[in-house]
Amino acid sequence: MAAGCPLGPGVKHARNGWNDIRGFDILLKNHVITESDNNQPDRRKVQNMHSIHVVAMPTATARSFQNGGADANGQLPERQLSDGEGVPCRHCLQIVAKDEPYLILAYRPFPEPQPYAETGPIFLHAEPCEHYAETATLPPIVVKCKEMLIRGYSEQNRIVYGTGQVVPTSQIVTTAAELLRCPDVAYIHVRSASNNCYQCRIDSV
Repeated sequence: MAAGCPLGPGVKHARNGWNDIRGFDILLKNHVITESDNNQPDRRKVQNMHSIHVVAMPTATARSFQNGGADANGQLPERQLSDGEGVPCRHCLQIVAKDEPYLILAYRPFPEPQPYAETGPIFLHAEPCEHYAETATLPPIVVKCKEMLIRGYSEQNRIVYGTGQVVPTSQIVTTAAELLRCPDVAYIHVRSASNNCYQCRIDSV
C-alpha cells in the first residue's frame, strides 16, 4: 500500500475555504486555479507546475483489439454502432462518430495483474484510428465532461492513498501537475467521476 503524498496537509479549498487534510483539492500550494469556458485550465494562473502530457492507450494494444485479439478477460470484444455521443475511444481520445462501429471490451491499463490493477469496460474504434498526440492539452473525451476522477499511482502501479479526488475538468491539468510533484506518484489515471471507467493517463515530462 503506497503512502499518501506529503504535500497534502493544509491545502486550502478554492471554492469554500476549508482545509482539506487529505490534500490536493482545488487550490494547491500557492497556485490559484480558475476555470475557463472550454474546460481547459487558465494557464495565466499557473506557476511553477511540472510539465505533463496526456497518454492514450498504446497503438500496439489498440491494434490487437481491432484485429480480433482477446480482452483482459480473455473474451473477444463486442462490436456495436455508435450513437455519436457517449462512446469515447481510448486510443484517439475522440468520440466515435454516429453510426461508426466501435468495440466494447475489458481493459486493464497496467503492465500485469495485481490487487490494484483494476479491469473495466472501455470503448475503442473498431477500425484503426490515429493515436492521440501526447501533449498537455486535454482530449475531447475529457473536455466534454464536467468533472473527472483523478488518482495517483506509484512506480509499483499501486494507488497512492490521499491522491484520489473528483475535480472540475478545467482543473485537471493543474491539479495533476501538482500531484506529480509528490515523490510517491509516478503517474495519474483520469477516470469517469460517476462510473470509474478509465479514460487516459497523465505522465510528467
